[in-house]
This record gives sequence, C-alpha cells and structure tokens, in this order.
Amino acid sequence: MKNKKKSEKMDKIDEFLKNFGSYNTKLTYKSILKKYFKTIEKNPDNYFVKDKKRYTDEELMSYEKDVKLFWQSIMTAPPNTIKGSMGIIKVFLSENYADLPVKVWKDLRNRTKGSRSVVEDYIPTREDLKKVLSHGNAMERAMFMTLLSSGMRIGEMTQIKLTDIDFDSRPVKINIRREITKTGNKRLTFISDECVDVLKEWLKERNAWLKQACKKINFKHFTKDENDDRVFPLTSDIARMKWNRLIVKTGGKLSELDMNVATPRFKLHPHCLRAWFRSNLPGNDMETDVVEALMGHEDGLQRAYRKYSEKQLGDMYLVAMPKVSIFGIPVDLTDVNKSLSEKDKEITELKENLKLMELRMQGIENAYQIEKIKNGKK
Repeated sequence: MKNKKKSEKMDKIDEFLKNFGSYNTKLTYKSILKKYFKTIEKNPDNYFVKDKKRYTDEELMSYEKDVKLFWQSIMTAPPNTIKGSMGIIKVFLSENYADLPVKVWKDLRNRTKGSRSVVEDYIPTREDLKKVLSHGNAMERAMFMTLLSSGMRIGEMTQIKLTDIDFDSRPVKINIRREITKTGNKRLTFISDECVDVLKEWLKERNAWLKQACKKINFKHFTKDENDDRVFPLTSDIARMKWNRLIVKTGGKLSELDMNVATPRFKLHPHCLRAWFRSNLPGNDMETDVVEALMGHEDGLQRAYRKYSEKQLGDMYLVAMPKVSIFGIPVDLTDVNKSLSEKDKEITELKENLKLMELRMQGIENAYQIEKIKNGKK
C-alpha cells in the first residue's frame, strides 16, 4: 500500500515530464522537482487546485514562499546549478497556471552571485588518462574511451544503441538520436580507431554481462531487462560511480577531492573527458565549429552543418584522429606492405626501361660511328 501511495505521489510530476522528449532532461527535471517537494514538505498531487487556471494574489504568495524556501536550501550550490533548478521550478509552476510575478524570479536571480561554475574543469593529460584506463575492465575502457574520442555527454553515451553505430564507415560514426540529446536535435559524431577496437571487445562480453546483471539486480520495484538494447545498459549515475572507482584505484593527485563545491568530488570527473576532447581536437585539420557540432553545441551545429557534408566531417575527424587517441593508432601493415610491393614493382620496371634506353642509345652511337667511318673513306 505504501509503494502504491508513493507511485501516485509522482503522477503530477510524471504528467509534467511528458512535455519533454529527452530522457536525460526528464531525469534531471524529475530529480529537481522531487527535491523541491521534499524541501517544502508538500505533495505534488494536491499542490495545485484541480482545473484551476487563475490564482489569487494571496494564493500566489503561498507559492512564492515555497519557491524562496527552496532557493534558500540550494543557495550554496554553484550559480549555474541554482539558476537551472529555479528555471525548472518556474516552468513547472507556470504549466500549472501558478505564474508568479516576474519580479520574484528577477530578485532571486540577482541574489544568486556569479554566472560561471565555481569549479574549473581539470583537463587531463594523455598520461593521466592512460593511468586511469589501465585500471578499467572491458566495459569501463569502452565507455570512457567513447566519451573522450567522441565529445559526447555521459547521458548520451549511456543511451546509444548498437543500431546507432555505423561500424562500416571510417571513421566509425555514431548517430545520436534527438530524444537523447540535450538540445533535442539529432547529430552525429565519430570515435577513434583505438576506441573501436576496445568497443568491439566489450560487445563480445556485453550479453553475458547483462544476463548476469539481471540475476543480481532483481529487486521488487527495480529489475534489469535482458532485452535492453543499449550498448552500455546502465544509468549515467552508475557510469560515474565506475569512473570514481577507477580514480580511487589510480590514486595520487588524480584522486584528490575538489573542496570548492558543496559536495566534494574528484577534480578529474567524467565531464573532463568532454573538456579534453574540446581542447585537443581544434586545429588546422578541424575548425572549432566542427568540434562544437560534434559535441552538440547548438551554434556550432548550425554553422558546421551548413558548410560541410557528413563525409567532409568524417574526413576532417579522420585526419585529426591522433589528437583524441590515447594509446596511438596502430599502423595497418598489410596496406603498407602492399604499397611497398607496388613501389618495388614500379622501380623494377623503371630499371628495365632504363636498360633498354641505354641499349638503344648504344646502338644509335654504333651506327653513327660506322657511318662516319664510311664517309671518311670516300
């Protein structure tokens, strides 16, 4: 009975979340709204008057008090987190016709100090990443090499399906569906050759892993599905936990906690892989707009997609691939040997042609001398 009541309690929130297509957006919004109602200690299902589309000033003041109480509970969080959370609450109230005066939101925004994250992303070196990845299993290496070579968000990475990956293309292409992107627009990105090798190794183990996970994770209200068709069948939170486990194993400076945030975390976190991609890839081989497009930044998407075809984007990534490769790109010796064999054949043919030319020249010279002698006798 208790579980049924809890399920009903979320109906109002779930109804609101139907307005959004992105799976990750829904997760974020649901988390913030649950935190909001927990803070103000009220039930979302009877929070609004049913079918009411206009509230009195007195009623709106009650909602205003709740909003301010929630703001006070998160006021020590990073500025962008506060603004994002308050934006979600504003939309939720507005959807239910509880429109607070503009001044209320403006005052809270002005009281939120700063406009940037309080944490500067730590951009790791190749050696840092080698150390961390050396402690990973097949799944972990595949997940995090996918992130660092593609520029994807961790929430997008955990939602990609095998059908989204084109292994027949080079570089290997990943189509990121619109329902899993932050912007709601589909896009494509690529992964490095070394990532492809690691990913294929994980796919050999994936089905067995999932089958075993379904046996272990089989709670009354939460079970894993053996038919889960995602490449990495887990949540982004679990993926972050796996990353933290690798950081702990690595130790040293990489395992130091950042104490500048409300909840201390490792300085090298999964989002840093996206920052690494952003800082390494731009250059003569690839424009910044193209990098932004691969990462899913809206302005870069629009500019890059207007200028370049899918093939051109892939060609640019292929040239720049070494910049987002950790262990180096293996040389295809078959192609190299074939090329050398062709060159040797060409050189042999040139030598033979040269000998023929020399013989012909010698023949001409001999004929000239003979004719000269004949003319001298006359």
